[in-house]
Amino acid sequence: GRKDPKAVDFAWPHLDSADRWLRSAARVAIESQDVSLWRQRALAETRVNASINALLALARKGDKETLPALLENLDRLAKKELTEAQSLEALRVLQVGFIRLGRPDADTTAEAVKSLSKFYPAKTESLNRELCQLLAYLDAPDVITKTLALLATAPTPEEQMHYAFVLRNVKAGWTPAQRRVYLSWFNHALRENKGGNSFA
Repeated sequence: GRKDPKAVDFAWPHLDSADRWLRSAARVAIESQDVSLWRQRALAETRVNASINALLALARKGDKETLPALLENLDRLAKKELTEAQSLEALRVLQVGFIRLGRPDADTTAEAVKSLSKFYPAKTESLNRELCQLLAYLDAPDVITKTLALLATAPTPEEQMHYAFVLRNVKAGWTPAQRRVYLSWFNHALRENKGGNSFA
């Protein structure tokens, strides 16, 4: 948390470390410096791990005008071959950005939905969980249809509960048929799942 004029240059190479803890420590050191000293450097970073961590620092310390630049950089990263861990960290950057910097404007929301929808549903449960939450938050037009399909095929009660839990926040875009499918899941859960009485 200490300001030091040498901190950014010293910590920056460690944003790309193979050690997650070292990457985190480097990010915290950079975040402790005035954002004007490293904002452009964060947006210009091209190494995947370093870029994700620099963008996370920017999501935590930037202002609302930073959101479009964050999205543009994350979209650029999405065109690369990312590991699942890197993809989850990139989604976390968006989540933190929305939490810290506020809900995006209509144009930024549309761009975010366009970028994220092509990856949903994903190949893994972990990615689907995060994408589902982000797309529901952004009111993506196809999030209900895609999530109900995942709810119907999810192999475990825990995964099913996650999708049902997220869908409760989607206020618009439901058809009567989709409502019936969604609400009938609760009847099924009450009958079939241990501890289902809490669904009431």
